[in-house]
Amino acid sequence: MASRLYGAEPVIRERHRHRYEVNNDYLKTLEKNGLRVAGLWAEKQLVEIIEIEDHPYFVAGQFTRSSGRGRGIRTRSSPAS
Repeated sequence: MASRLYGAEPVIRERHRHRYEVNNDYLKTLEKNGLRVAGLWAEKQLVEIIEIEDHPYFVAGQFTRSSGRGRGIRTRSSPAS
C-alpha cells in the first residue's frame, strides 16, 4: 500500500523524525505474524514503513513529509491483491 501511495516510487525521500527503531532481532518473528516491512532505510537496515498484511489500510511510517531533503527510503511493492 505504501508503494502505491507514493506512486510506486522505488525510493522516496523523507525526513527521519523519531528516536525509536524496530529491533531487527525480532523482525522475522514480527513478519511471520503479519507485520510487513514496506519501507527500509537500506544504508542502515532500519525499518521506516510498516503495514499489516491482511488489513485494508494500516500503514505506519517513522518519518515526516519533507521536500526532498530527507534520506532515501526504499519502498517494497505491495503483494498483488
